[in-house]
Amino acid sequence: MKAVGMGILANLDIGRVGPSKIIRFVESQVDGLSFDCVFLSCTNWRSVEALPFLQKRLGVPVITSNQAAMDEVRRVAARSRAARHISDS
Repeated sequence: MKAVGMGILANLDIGRVGPSKIIRFVESQVDGLSFDCVFLSCTNWRSVEALPFLQKRLGVPVITSNQAAMDEVRRVAARSRAARHISDS
């Protein structure tokens, strides 16, 4: 496992990092490594825009914190709908 950051501390500055810079940063950090997936953290980082390119280029799953949060919201909503359906029966 490897965990690195860009050293940006101000939230607004994090949001100003564009997808092309994110792609270059990720590529520079994984060069020469063997890995199963990449996790891009920080909900203000524009990593979702870089996802399609990174997944194709790296050939492994690339997951963002925003994506993981939305997936969990969908799972909870689906369980909630299922529970309401069962209780209505």
